[in-house]
Amino acid sequence: MNKKRELHYIDIAKGIAIFLVVLGHVYMIEDTCNRWIYSFHVPVFFIITGMLMEHSNGWKKKKLTENILIEAKRLLYPYVVFCILAYAYIVYVYFFEPGRVAYKRLYTTVFDILILEGTSALWFLPAMFYAKIIHIITYRSRIFNIIMAVMAAAVTYIISVYIKTVDTSQIISAYKVKAIIVAGHSLCGFTFLVIGRYLYYFFEKVYAELNYIIKFMAIIVLIFANMMMQQKCGMVDVHMCVFPDFIRFYIGAVTGSMALLSACNMIGRLRIAEYYGRDSLIVMATHKPLPVLYYSIKLFNYTQNQLKDYIIGIEYRSVTGRIIIAIITMLLEILCIEMINRWLTLLIRYPKRKK
Repeated sequence: MNKKRELHYIDIAKGIAIFLVVLGHVYMIEDTCNRWIYSFHVPVFFIITGMLMEHSNGWKKKKLTENILIEAKRLLYPYVVFCILAYAYIVYVYFFEPGRVAYKRLYTTVFDILILEGTSALWFLPAMFYAKIIHIITYRSRIFNIIMAVMAAAVTYIISVYIKTVDTSQIISAYKVKAIIVAGHSLCGFTFLVIGRYLYYFFEKVYAELNYIIKFMAIIVLIFANMMMQQKCGMVDVHMCVFPDFIRFYIGAVTGSMALLSACNMIGRLRIAEYYGRDSLIVMATHKPLPVLYYSIKLFNYTQNQLKDYIIGIEYRSVTGRIIIAIITMLLEILCIEMINRWLTLLIRYPKRKK
């Protein structure tokens, strides 16, 4: 597999996946659309990261402490920065838009940030950090790496069962569950990193040699398998460790991720998806933690009201409405991406020490 092409199809997959993340957040309800999105939209990011780690040799030559420092700068630094911005926005809304934010959220959000649960989609950054560090520690021995992944999956399952039994009406119990959930989705992410490690070789040595007809048929089979699994499994949520059927969840997540990666591998180039894929971290950290998605919904509803005499109204909760709002959000995200990359790089990149 050509290295340049590989990065293209990986970026395309990340770009499509981050669009699905936004789409899934427009209206968080259990329906066919969201069941399909949630079946693989988070696992695919961990799988892609596992593939990229396998492709890269730089981190393999570094000491554990060096890798921890690098990943902390890459993931925990933007986590802290965007949590501060998100919390500042929550405080602003509380004082200037009464009724939207309860007083309780002012202090519960602080606790969430401190235990690395974050607020909204920001949970993903520390989860990726923990998953990568566990992967780095266990990487040297393939057998140990696989055993640890199996054990992590087992612990994740135990956590998912346990949190169903806890009465979260009590503050202490609720906080305890949140702390356990942080461990659960981090361990779950680690298992997909390991899966990505081996899928890298599948796409490089097996998939690359297939002709387009077989590739297309493989994509259809993978999509069908994913849809069958998510239909029988029900709504999953990696963030909250909600897995109605644990085995079907993993099968659906892997087949859905492989279908997306396979399709992107056949495309060749899709520059708009590559653009978003390269800056998927910015979209993840701004679309819901900051009010980009919120104002997209308001803009959609305002436009609907203004044009209701000329067009047939589309309910924002409908699939069509959600897709339109997700597209609006992604267009607004261009402003966030360009502003941060051009003038506000300190938000995502830890400042280098001057020599």
